[in-house]
Amino acid sequence: MGKKRRARDADKQPTTPDGGPLSQGLGALLRAQGLTPSAQPEAPPPKQTSAPTADSPDTTLPWSRVAGWPARRERKGRKGKTVTCIAVRDTDRTTAEAIARALGKGLGCRAFLEENEIVLQGDHTDALPAWLARQH
Repeated sequence: MGKKRRARDADKQPTTPDGGPLSQGLGALLRAQGLTPSAQPEAPPPKQTSAPTADSPDTTLPWSRVAGWPARRERKGRKGKTVTCIAVRDTDRTTAEAIARALGKGLGCRAFLEENEIVLQGDHTDALPAWLARQH
């Protein structure tokens, strides 16, 4: 059990002996400095981005080739966690890493390159073909 508060302590306002800043509200202090609140703050202009979003396709990546790569669901050797593995064919490592990043952002999961496969955490075997169809 905590201390009981007296009724007279609850009614006290924080003040200083000289009637300093704690005796006034924030609005009164700002008005005393000549500052007034504006009706609406100015919104910053929207940023122009050239990078593709998760919904817009990245035309620099070879999505037509990716659609032909075999994908499978796997649990062995991953402590019971389900992953989707996509076999990478005819692509260099930097392009495969870029494809893995785009797949991870688009499907909302972690994606990484492991040897010659793109590994997506979770079972995405149903969502993957639909997402790839939207890309090209």
